[in-house]
Amino acid sequence: MKLELFFAVSTLSVLPWWLLMIGLPQWRVTQRLLRSPIVLLPLPILYGVLAVWNWPLLARLLENPTLSGVSLILGEPEGALLGWLHFLALDFFAGRWIYLDSLERQLPGMAVVPILWATLLVAPIGLLLYLVLRSFTEPAEQAPESPPPAQMPLAASPKKPVRN
Repeated sequence: MKLELFFAVSTLSVLPWWLLMIGLPQWRVTQRLLRSPIVLLPLPILYGVLAVWNWPLLARLLENPTLSGVSLILGEPEGALLGWLHFLALDFFAGRWIYLDSLERQLPGMAVVPILWATLLVAPIGLLLYLVLRSFTEPAEQAPESPPPAQMPLAASPKKPVRN
């Protein structure tokens, strides 16, 4: 039951972010929330907790880093959940990067939303599609930041008016 709860919590922890990126990409709230790296934290934390609890399982994989070793680990519920968390975390990282980069490049949502769907479902393909699209674009020009206002010294003496 504990593993089912981990599975549900991990899956639900990224669903709202994907829905915002795909359904409301231009909404200021979506942009502000997804610019924060804090949205990335839950999955690596869950992964870390599960990895510590199941260290012997991961140690077996380190001892036998072969396809059959990976198959054995993923064939156990704990190993499958670790793999699922790994997928979710990296897929979400890639999707968030695509989303933020596309905003910076001012790409049309109609081009990016299908790529985000692809990234959600089959991340390597979505990432590849975005990299191809991205190769035809350049970052949008940023307006130069205005310099900070000059600071007046605390003991500044007033200037005398100039007379003509």
